[in-house]
Amino acid sequence: MMHFLSMLGPLRVLLALGLLLLAAAQPFSGGEVQYSGWLMFTTLIAPAVIPIAFFVLLLDMLMSGVFLSSAEDAVGRRRYRTILWVELGLLAMLLAVWGPYFTRLTQVD
Repeated sequence: MMHFLSMLGPLRVLLALGLLLLAAAQPFSGGEVQYSGWLMFTTLIAPAVIPIAFFVLLLDMLMSGVFLSSAEDAVGRRRYRTILWVELGLLAMLLAVWGPYFTRLTQVD
């Protein structure tokens, strides 16, 4: 497990943990907006951070693809291919969890 985490790198691990935290906050994001307390995170902060995290994840996937295409050894190619698969899974999770929330926001009654 430690080898896998060190292969991802500390910033990608923090990105993944942050995305998991945001995914866990989604069930509590509906309802009335709260301006104080812990519910402020789920009703104000998390929905505002999701688009930023989405594009950061896409940018890291793009850069991992660039590094994959220029990797000269099999270890480097395997590392960046693994990173791309992990980030693709995180992207799918993010879209599955937060997609309905943003779809509801953009619907016109």
